[in-house]
Amino acid sequence: MLADLKVKHFLGVPPEITRGTDDRILLPPPKFLLIQADESGTMLFRLAEDGAIVGDTWHASYEEAISQVAYEYGNSVGEWVEVPEVVTDVMEFAHGRRFQSPSQ
Repeated sequence: MLADLKVKHFLGVPPEITRGTDDRILLPPPKFLLIQADESGTMLFRLAEDGAIVGDTWHASYEEAISQVAYEYGNSVGEWVEVPEVVTDVMEFAHGRRFQSPSQ
């Protein structure tokens, strides 16, 4: 699946900045996507199964973040679910939703 991704996310500085040395670490593909918007813009977080961030990008608007998701992942993204404000652990919420049947 990683080879099929249009965009790959890395930890580290690109070789163009380090005079050709590429010490970056390729991050795994995400299991969850999280969009968080406030007055300063919109962040698109890509999260691993354990909740670790495996990529993030800033966008000027929610619509731009959704467009980025469509570009990177195409039709492979499932249903978007709004996280209620009372939720304190987003990953726990996501894991719980993931294993519910659509009728629940």
